[in-house]
Amino acid sequence: MTANTVLLTDFSSSVARITLNRPGAMNALDASLGRALADAAERCAEEQSVRSVLLFGEGRLFSAGGDLGFLSKAGGDAAYELITNLHRAVIAFARMPSPLVVAAKTSAGAGLSLVAGADYVVAADNAKFTSAYTGAGLSPDGGLSYFLPRLIGRRLAQRMIFSNAPLMAAEALAAGLVDEVVAADELESKALEVAKRFAQGPRRAFAQVRRLLGGSIDALKAHLDAERDALVSQLESNEGQEGIAAFFERRPPRFE
Repeated sequence: MTANTVLLTDFSSSVARITLNRPGAMNALDASLGRALADAAERCAEEQSVRSVLLFGEGRLFSAGGDLGFLSKAGGDAAYELITNLHRAVIAFARMPSPLVVAAKTSAGAGLSLVAGADYVVAADNAKFTSAYTGAGLSPDGGLSYFLPRLIGRRLAQRMIFSNAPLMAAEALAAGLVDEVVAADELESKALEVAKRFAQGPRRAFAQVRRLLGGSIDALKAHLDAERDALVSQLESNEGQEGIAAFFERRPPRFE
């Protein structure tokens, strides 16, 4: 297992293991984690030895999404770079031949985007899944507005993004957001079992299936670019500034 402070990676077997490693920050994506995740995802897409990928989060959460502290202080250029790196990761995961398995604990924002973009999701029975964007005056990134309605239908996706109401693990299973729910202490071992099973499967056939089900990479890229531009615009708007300030001040936002 190789550490670069914010991300742990293991490419020593046919199952590539990627672990978000900012547990003290709820695995929120800042510049370093976004860049490291993109680099690891692109390696998964290029290495012939990789036959499946397991994505995990260290600590209590899978990921709380973008690091609002970083985004509020860094400015538009840094936010643009972070979102671009997140989208590099999303595109690399989408175009690689190998299935992506996510071991999902509670997830929000871009963490939910990574869950929605996976091929197979094993969820802890105490997990909650929340969009969280509009509560901070922001719009989605990470492909959430692309993947989520395709998984669970537009009506429920709309409700999750507009209201930020969480889906509990059992509700996420019923809606089709996750594939199975297991006890929290069995999450990693069960997800690894699934990833190993995929790694023993027909790699070329899986690649064809991923391409056919996933649709056009160009369409995904165009959608991600639109998400990035919308989110950067919101970060610089009065709504975004008020939403983030309210989040840190632990009060309801006052949108005008």
